[in-house]
Amino acid sequence: MKPNRLSLLLAGCLLAASFQLHAATASEDDAGWSLGAVVDVRDAGTDGARVLAVTPGGAAERLGLRPGDRLLAVNGRALDANAAEALAAAVQAGDGSLRLEVARDGRRLALSGAADRDALATATDACGRVSTTGAPPRVSENVYRARIYDIDGTGTPLGRTHELQAGTHVLLVEEGIDRHRFDPMQAERRDRTRTRLGPRATKALVIEVAADTRYQVGARLLPDRLDAAGIHSNSYWEPVVWEVTPEPCRR
Repeated sequence: MKPNRLSLLLAGCLLAASFQLHAATASEDDAGWSLGAVVDVRDAGTDGARVLAVTPGGAAERLGLRPGDRLLAVNGRALDANAAEALAAAVQAGDGSLRLEVARDGRRLALSGAADRDALATATDACGRVSTTGAPPRVSENVYRARIYDIDGTGTPLGRTHELQAGTHVLLVEEGIDRHRFDPMQAERRDRTRTRLGPRATKALVIEVAADTRYQVGARLLPDRLDAAGIHSNSYWEPVVWEVTPEPCRR
Protein backbone atom coordinates (compact mmCIF):
# COMPACT_ATOMS: atom_id res chain seq x y z
CA MET A 1 0.00 0.00 0.00
CA LYS A 2 1.42 3.40 -0.98
CA PRO A 3 -0.79 6.24 0.23
CA ASN A 4 -0.18 9.72 -1.19
CA ARG A 5 2.19 12.20 0.57
CA LEU A 6 0.68 14.30 2.05
CA SER A 7 -1.37 19.51 14.91
CA LEU A 8 -2.36 22.17 16.26
CA LEU A 9 -2.49 21.97 20.09
CA LEU A 10 -3.03 25.48 21.37
CA ALA A 11 -3.30 26.00 25.15
CA GLY A 12 -4.64 22.50 25.46
CA CYS A 13 -7.53 23.18 23.10
CA LEU A 14 -7.84 21.45 19.77
CA LEU A 15 -8.69 23.81 16.96
CA ALA A 16 -9.44 22.88 13.38
CA ALA A 17 -6.43 23.89 11.35
CA SER A 18 -8.44 23.58 8.20
CA PHE A 19 -11.92 23.25 6.88
CA GLN A 20 -12.93 20.49 4.48
CA LEU A 21 -16.28 21.42 3.08
CA HIS A 22 -19.13 19.03 3.54
CA ALA A 23 -22.67 19.51 4.79
CA ALA A 24 -23.74 18.00 8.08
CA THR A 25 -26.57 15.86 6.79
CA ALA A 26 -29.38 14.06 8.53
CA SER A 27 -30.81 12.28 5.50
CA GLU A 28 -30.02 11.73 1.84
CA ASP A 29 -32.66 14.27 0.84
CA ASP A 30 -30.88 16.92 2.90
CA ALA A 31 -27.43 16.09 1.53
CA GLY A 32 -25.37 19.10 0.48
CA TRP A 33 -22.40 19.67 -1.75
CA SER A 34 -18.70 19.07 -1.18
CA LEU A 35 -15.59 20.81 -2.50
CA GLY A 36 -13.23 17.98 -1.56
CA ALA A 37 -10.41 20.16 -0.25
CA VAL A 38 -8.80 20.95 3.07
CA VAL A 39 -8.40 24.72 3.41
CA ASP A 40 -6.59 26.62 6.17
CA VAL A 41 -9.16 29.24 7.13
CA ARG A 42 -7.37 30.79 10.10
CA ASP A 43 -4.94 32.97 8.16
CA ALA A 44 -7.47 33.96 5.50
CA GLY A 45 -7.37 37.60 4.44
CA THR A 46 -7.16 39.69 1.32
CA ASP A 47 -4.91 37.04 -0.22
CA GLY A 48 -7.46 34.28 0.39
CA ALA A 49 -7.02 31.01 2.25
CA ARG A 50 -4.34 28.40 1.59
CA VAL A 51 -5.31 24.99 0.19
CA LEU A 52 -3.60 22.30 2.26
CA ALA A 53 -4.80 19.20 0.41
CA VAL A 54 -7.30 17.94 -2.13
CA THR A 55 -9.11 14.62 -2.01
CA PRO A 56 -8.07 12.31 -4.87
CA GLY A 57 -10.88 12.05 -7.38
CA GLY A 58 -12.88 14.79 -5.67
CA ALA A 59 -14.36 17.97 -7.11
CA ALA A 60 -11.38 20.18 -6.25
CA GLU A 61 -8.93 17.87 -8.00
CA ARG A 62 -11.17 17.65 -11.09
CA LEU A 63 -11.35 21.45 -11.24
CA GLY A 64 -7.57 21.69 -11.07
CA LEU A 65 -7.20 23.05 -7.54
CA ARG A 66 -3.78 22.23 -6.06
CA PRO A 67 -2.23 22.17 -2.59
CA GLY A 68 -0.50 25.49 -2.05
CA ASP A 69 -3.07 27.50 -4.03
CA ARG A 70 -4.71 30.49 -2.33
CA LEU A 71 -8.49 30.25 -2.60
CA LEU A 72 -9.78 33.81 -3.09
CA ALA A 73 -13.49 33.30 -3.73
CA VAL A 74 -16.06 30.54 -4.19
CA ASN A 75 -19.18 31.10 -6.28
CA GLY A 76 -18.53 34.83 -6.21
CA ARG A 77 -18.14 35.04 -2.43
CA ALA A 78 -14.79 36.34 -1.21
CA LEU A 79 -12.98 34.62 1.64
CA ASP A 80 -12.10 37.05 4.42
CA ALA A 81 -11.65 36.92 8.19
CA ASN A 82 -14.88 34.88 8.43
CA ALA A 83 -13.65 32.39 5.86
CA ALA A 84 -14.99 29.27 7.56
CA GLU A 85 -18.59 30.44 7.46
CA ALA A 86 -18.23 32.09 4.05
CA LEU A 87 -16.63 29.02 2.50
CA ALA A 88 -19.27 26.59 3.71
CA ALA A 89 -22.14 28.84 2.62
CA ALA A 90 -20.56 29.57 -0.76
CA VAL A 91 -20.17 25.91 -1.70
CA GLN A 92 -23.80 25.18 -0.85
CA ALA A 93 -25.00 28.32 -2.65
CA GLY A 94 -23.74 26.96 -5.95
CA ASP A 95 -26.38 24.19 -5.87
CA GLY A 96 -23.97 21.70 -7.36
CA SER A 97 -21.79 24.11 -9.34
CA LEU A 98 -18.44 25.58 -8.34
CA ARG A 99 -16.72 28.74 -9.55
CA LEU A 100 -13.36 29.24 -7.88
CA GLU A 101 -11.05 32.23 -7.97
CA VAL A 102 -7.52 31.09 -7.17
CA ALA A 103 -4.09 32.70 -6.78
CA ARG A 104 -1.16 30.55 -7.91
CA ASP A 105 2.44 31.63 -8.45
CA GLY A 106 1.48 35.28 -8.77
CA ARG A 107 -1.37 34.60 -11.22
CA ARG A 108 -5.13 34.65 -10.75
CA LEU A 109 -7.02 31.67 -12.14
CA ALA A 110 -10.71 30.92 -12.65
CA LEU A 111 -11.71 27.28 -12.18
CA SER A 112 -15.22 25.92 -12.61
CA GLY A 113 -17.05 22.61 -12.59
CA ALA A 114 -19.39 20.40 -10.64
CA ALA A 115 -19.29 19.90 -6.87
CA ASP A 116 -19.51 16.47 -5.30
CA ARG A 117 -22.72 15.31 -3.74
CA ASP A 118 -22.20 14.82 -0.03
CA ALA A 119 -22.46 11.08 0.59
CA LEU A 120 -22.21 11.06 4.39
CA ALA A 121 -25.89 10.34 4.86
CA THR A 122 -25.79 7.12 2.86
CA ALA A 123 -22.63 5.73 4.39
CA THR A 124 -22.46 2.23 5.76
CA ASP A 125 -21.36 1.34 9.27
CA ALA A 126 -18.09 -0.17 7.99
CA CYS A 127 -15.10 1.50 9.60
CA GLY A 128 -11.38 1.35 10.15
CA ARG A 129 -8.90 3.13 12.42
CA VAL A 130 -5.91 5.42 12.02
CA SER A 131 -3.46 5.58 14.88
CA THR A 132 -0.13 7.00 16.05
CA THR A 133 0.36 4.36 18.75
CA GLY A 134 2.91 1.57 18.73
CA ALA A 135 6.65 1.65 18.17
CA PRO A 136 7.46 2.89 14.66
CA PRO A 137 10.46 1.34 12.86
CA ARG A 138 13.03 4.02 13.72
CA VAL A 139 16.15 2.01 12.92
CA SER A 140 15.05 -0.01 9.91
CA GLU A 141 12.91 2.60 8.12
CA ASN A 142 13.71 5.98 9.72
CA VAL A 143 10.07 6.31 10.82
CA TYR A 144 9.26 8.20 14.02
CA ARG A 145 6.20 9.29 15.92
CA ALA A 146 3.71 11.73 14.45
CA ARG A 147 0.59 13.55 15.59
CA ILE A 148 -2.70 13.64 13.72
CA TYR A 149 -4.46 16.85 14.60
CA ASP A 150 -6.97 17.16 11.78
CA ILE A 151 -9.03 14.65 9.79
CA ASP A 152 -11.17 15.79 6.86
CA GLY A 153 -11.04 19.38 8.05
CA THR A 154 -12.12 18.70 11.63
CA GLY A 155 -9.74 18.98 14.58
CA THR A 156 -9.19 15.59 16.14
CA PRO A 157 -10.25 14.87 19.72
CA LEU A 158 -7.67 13.99 22.33
CA GLY A 159 -6.25 10.56 21.81
CA ARG A 160 -3.95 8.78 19.39
CA THR A 161 -6.42 6.40 17.72
CA HIS A 162 -9.32 7.59 15.57
CA GLU A 163 -12.19 5.54 14.17
CA LEU A 164 -13.18 6.48 10.63
CA GLN A 165 -15.86 5.47 8.21
CA ALA A 166 -14.47 3.30 5.42
CA GLY A 167 -13.46 5.44 2.44
CA THR A 168 -11.02 8.19 1.49
CA HIS A 169 -9.81 10.52 4.26
CA VAL A 170 -7.35 13.40 4.41
CA LEU A 171 -5.17 13.56 7.53
CA LEU A 172 -3.04 16.55 8.49
CA VAL A 173 0.07 15.22 10.22
CA GLU A 174 2.77 16.85 12.34
CA GLU A 175 6.17 15.19 12.68
CA GLY A 176 7.44 14.11 16.08
CA ILE A 177 10.93 13.00 15.08
CA ASP A 178 13.30 12.46 18.00
CA ARG A 179 15.43 15.56 18.55
CA HIS A 180 18.64 13.55 18.91
CA ARG A 181 18.37 12.59 15.22
CA PHE A 182 19.45 16.15 14.37
CA ASP A 183 22.83 17.70 15.04
CA PRO A 184 22.74 21.04 16.94
CA MET A 185 22.67 23.18 13.78
CA GLN A 186 19.98 21.04 12.17
CA ALA A 187 17.90 21.11 15.33
CA GLU A 188 18.10 24.92 15.46
CA ARG A 189 17.05 25.21 11.83
CA ARG A 190 14.20 22.78 12.39
CA ASP A 191 12.95 24.84 15.35
CA ARG A 192 13.03 28.00 13.26
CA THR A 193 11.16 26.33 10.41
CA ARG A 194 8.42 25.01 12.66
CA THR A 195 8.04 28.39 14.34
CA ARG A 196 7.92 30.20 11.00
CA LEU A 197 5.41 27.84 9.39
CA GLY A 198 3.20 27.16 12.41
CA PRO A 199 0.31 24.92 11.31
CA ARG A 200 1.65 25.02 7.75
CA ALA A 201 4.50 22.78 8.93
CA THR A 202 2.03 19.89 8.84
CA LYS A 203 1.61 17.69 5.79
CA ALA A 204 -1.42 16.00 4.30
CA LEU A 205 -1.71 12.25 4.04
CA VAL A 206 -4.53 10.75 1.99
CA ILE A 207 -5.58 7.27 3.12
CA GLU A 208 -8.13 4.96 1.56
CA VAL A 209 -9.44 3.39 4.78
CA ALA A 210 -10.67 -0.18 4.35
CA ALA A 211 -13.18 -1.76 6.71
CA ASP A 212 -11.81 -3.65 9.71
CA THR A 213 -8.29 -2.31 9.23
CA ARG A 214 -5.89 -0.28 11.39
CA TYR A 215 -3.38 2.11 9.85
CA GLN A 216 -0.34 3.17 11.87
CA VAL A 217 0.79 6.66 10.90
CA GLY A 218 4.27 8.06 11.43
CA ALA A 219 6.82 10.55 10.13
CA ARG A 220 9.71 9.34 7.99
CA LEU A 221 12.98 11.26 8.28
CA LEU A 222 14.70 11.82 4.93
CA PRO A 223 18.44 11.98 5.74
CA ASP A 224 19.40 13.29 2.30
CA ARG A 225 17.21 16.37 2.93
CA LEU A 226 18.82 17.51 6.17
CA ASP A 227 20.77 20.31 4.54
CA ALA A 228 19.80 23.94 5.17
CA ALA A 229 17.50 24.09 2.12
CA GLY A 230 15.74 20.86 3.00
CA ILE A 231 14.99 21.90 6.55
CA HIS A 232 13.99 25.44 5.54
CA SER A 233 11.52 24.07 2.98
CA ASN A 234 10.16 21.47 5.44
CA SER A 235 11.04 18.71 2.99
CA TYR A 236 13.21 16.74 5.42
CA TRP A 237 10.31 14.42 6.36
CA GLU A 238 7.14 12.86 5.00
CA PRO A 239 4.02 11.36 6.59
CA VAL A 240 3.64 7.62 6.01
CA VAL A 241 1.58 4.60 6.93
CA TRP A 242 4.16 2.25 8.37
CA GLU A 243 1.89 -0.66 9.28
CA VAL A 244 -1.50 -1.96 8.14
CA THR A 245 -3.17 -4.67 10.20
CA PRO A 246 -6.63 -6.26 10.32
CA GLU A 247 -8.77 -5.15 13.27
CA PRO A 248 -12.55 -5.56 13.65
CA CYS A 249 -14.46 -2.27 13.58
CA ARG A 250 -18.23 -1.76 13.48
CA ARG A 251 -20.20 1.36 14.24
